[in-house]
Amino acid sequence: MINTGKLAGRTLFITGASRGIGKAIALKAAQDGANIVVAAKTADPHPKLPGTIYTAAKEIEAVGGKALPCVVDVRDEGAVRTAVQNAVAKFGGIDIVINNASAISLTPTEQTDMKRYDLMHQINSRGTFLVSKECIPYLRKSNHAHILNISPPLNMAPHWFSNHVAYTMAKYGMSMCVLGMAKELESANIAVNALWPRTAIHTAAMEMLTGKESDQFSRKPEIMADAAYAILSKEPRLVTGKFLIDDEVLQAEGITDVKQYACVPENADKLMPDFFLDVEPEKLVEFAAEGSHAAALKKPAGGAASAGKIEGLFLKIESLLSEEIVRKTDAVYEFKVKGEEAGTWFADLKNGTGKVGKGTPPASADAVLTMDSKHFFDMFTGKLKPANAFMTGKLKISGDLQKAMKLEKLMGGLKSKLKLAGLTLFITGASRGIGKAIAIKAARDGANIVLAAKTAEPHPKLPGTIYSAAAEVEAAGGKALPCIVDVRSEEAVRAAVQKAVQTFGGIDIVINNASAISLTPTEETDMKRYDLMHNINTRGTFLVSKECLPYLRKSKHAHILNISPPLYMQPDWFSNHVAYTMAKYGMSMCVLGMAREFENASISVNALWPRMIVYTAAVEMLRGQESFPFSRKPEIMADAAYAILSRAPGVCSGKFYMDEEVLEEEGITDFAQYANVEGNAIIPTPSIFVKGNKSKLKLAGVTLFITGASRGIGKAIAIKAARDGANIVLAAKTAEAHPKLPGTIYSAAAEVEAAGGKALPCIVDVRSEEAVRAAVQKAVQTFGGIDIVVNNASAISLTPTEETDMKRYDLMHNINTRGTFLVSKECLPYLRKSKHAHILNISPPLNMEPHWFGNHVAYTMAKYGMSMCVLGMAREYENAKISVNALWPRTIIFTAAVEMLHGQEGYPFSRKPDIMADAAYAVLCRTPGRSSGNFFIDDEVLAEEGITDFTQYACVPENANILTPDIFVNEKKSKL
Repeated sequence: MINTGKLAGRTLFITGASRGIGKAIALKAAQDGANIVVAAKTADPHPKLPGTIYTAAKEIEAVGGKALPCVVDVRDEGAVRTAVQNAVAKFGGIDIVINNASAISLTPTEQTDMKRYDLMHQINSRGTFLVSKECIPYLRKSNHAHILNISPPLNMAPHWFSNHVAYTMAKYGMSMCVLGMAKELESANIAVNALWPRTAIHTAAMEMLTGKESDQFSRKPEIMADAAYAILSKEPRLVTGKFLIDDEVLQAEGITDVKQYACVPENADKLMPDFFLDVEPEKLVEFAAEGSHAAALKKPAGGAASAGKIEGLFLKIESLLSEEIVRKTDAVYEFKVKGEEAGTWFADLKNGTGKVGKGTPPASADAVLTMDSKHFFDMFTGKLKPANAFMTGKLKISGDLQKAMKLEKLMGGLKSKLKLAGLTLFITGASRGIGKAIAIKAARDGANIVLAAKTAEPHPKLPGTIYSAAAEVEAAGGKALPCIVDVRSEEAVRAAVQKAVQTFGGIDIVINNASAISLTPTEETDMKRYDLMHNINTRGTFLVSKECLPYLRKSKHAHILNISPPLYMQPDWFSNHVAYTMAKYGMSMCVLGMAREFENASISVNALWPRMIVYTAAVEMLRGQESFPFSRKPEIMADAAYAILSRAPGVCSGKFYMDEEVLEEEGITDFAQYANVEGNAIIPTPSIFVKGNKSKLKLAGVTLFITGASRGIGKAIAIKAARDGANIVLAAKTAEAHPKLPGTIYSAAAEVEAAGGKALPCIVDVRSEEAVRAAVQKAVQTFGGIDIVVNNASAISLTPTEETDMKRYDLMHNINTRGTFLVSKECLPYLRKSKHAHILNISPPLNMEPHWFGNHVAYTMAKYGMSMCVLGMAREYENAKISVNALWPRTIIFTAAVEMLHGQEGYPFSRKPDIMADAAYAVLCRTPGRSSGNFFIDDEVLAEEGITDFTQYACVPENANILTPDIFVNEKKSKL
């Protein structure tokens, strides 16, 4: 592509510009006479990769550009900020940002160490956000501002996560920056786009990763440079928010012959497609050199991993043949299979020790059976009886019908032997409960059990250790290896895996059962417990699976089974255990990704969850003995797990099973045997993630705990309630007068008492657990309890990304989101005792239109965090007779804080805080059970109360019909 000079004098800030695509873009722009900031880490030569920021700078200046080499690690805020300042000092500004820096590890799960996982996310996603943020103030001053991320379209097809889950997540983070920032910066005339190659691009880094052969089917970096040049030469307003492909960009510029970009022109029509595009990953395989990332997609050359379902079954049957089976059967069978796996197979169960294989039998067949491959598979796995198949026409038989019908007994015998004898199971959390029940069930087959848990010493409240469980395993007929394992520790997990392999020769099955459980509502879940659950459930599952996978690949019966629920995202699945649900869902997301990743390795990855409460010592400790009569034994999960794990691997993967559904497939329909109290078999308690009955709530008197109540909306609500004689806890920081904002907690308290209420002013910073807890305790001591919580405290900064420093970001999130969670949590024990319990958050409806994020992403996220508390807690506390809602104004509410932010000019087109106070009063007077989980708008609430004239609330009544809409309301975009 010919240079047009459009980038002459422009300054480009390019990360990862010392080599490859970044350097190619730099050189292309330099030919126009552009200024290039070469931002990369390579100050010194890499032992395997050519080029540094200084050699790149020389090349740039040699072709006509000006260069500023900067040593930059994009993970380092200080380094990025310094480089940006140096760029501005040298060139007078920044016009274009190219986010090209990338940490790449195109490796499957077991080859992605946790440090590499973190590195990729910090460089790709976070680095892109940080560099963009620091450069945007200068892009705003440019008349030709672009951000271009070298990142792919957001293709959510599961196969693009396979074999490089961590890299995909990190790279997609860059693309999500495009999605958000393009909208945010459109009014500033800053274009934000992504560019991605259609084919592999040959660079020194690519050669190091994939070998020299990769250039045979790749393009040169120049195609990306030319495409980037075409994009960056356009007026910013003409192209933004796009996910562009290199050759499509060039075609739009009139360049249709792209052979010039092929490293080997004669291969121009058979290049290797790049990842993330609408092409099946199998199409990459034929181009893959040994060791390349595409080679990971190759199916193994032989063995069960490359076998179809039927071939896999015959391999399994062959391993189980014996003289006894031959003697009892005394028949030769020929199977003519039709459908997806068409072919002819045989089973010689008459001669010697028997033989099975593909093709016609070596001896004359006694019976020839013809059926579709699906039905054939179902018959051999016990789902379809031969007699039933014959009677329904699914099976056609010629020859000796009596011998053909012997298959029913044969299949039953084979089914009973397709079990876990000699297999090695690595089970986390196996010292008690479900984990131990699965261990003992498998042990009865003679399985080897690795009992991986922390409980080397008896727990003061929970029975059992890994050693007592090991004794039970061996008593049941299995072999046991107790291992002290904290799944948060890479070293402990790795040591246990190695010990298992040394002891038993390998690992066949992984059961991720370890779980930190807190089936407690928000107020009882401290943040340490929150972190503990996520690190054990989600990260622990990923880590254990990763460490075991090399050995699962060698197994002929490889399974991963996570004891985790189906991924239902409705609010009711978060009820009463928000933090636990999030952690448990992480385990299930591992199923979603890994099932796809390992489908070609013949490793089944599934989840299993109980439909009803399963009673264990842990459940007893959490719920008490009263749950025993209405729960099931762990054996139902053990039997369901056994059924899943007995199936041929690769046949069913990526499934989210419920225990009784699995057993129904196995022909078990009577579940009374699993009930702790047989007479209660039909009335067990549904497990978590299963809907229960809703309770109706009653109305009673109130004490209000209101944050941010020294002024504005919070004070207006306080005074409104005080007129009824309510008790008001004024929780705010303003013990002393603010230099710009009127009012303190003490002046507000005086107004509350003048209105007829009782006031308790408390100095509270909602970021402080101690301050919140002390205020709650003081409120209870003073008024005897708490009935209503109004979460009104808010830190506000309606600023775009580049103007939102991280301290301000943290402040908004800690006050809005975390503060709301914390205050609610501390008050909830007392709300539970109230007969009129409400939580009301002054927060908006969750309107996910991009423009409500534009120009104030951090504030929107913080404010929406308050609303997400409503979404979860409303469902969580519906049975506790606590109503949780949100209230938001339709128009701007004029307060002293708004005046400080926007000035007096907003006053004529705003409403008074009284409209919010009246609407809050209406909501809080309702029976909680009839009004929970809602996102109310102030004038809609009042309209329901019969108030239709809102002129009284306008600051200037004449302007009542031309008020400024508030942000986040689903009308026209706010004038703000």
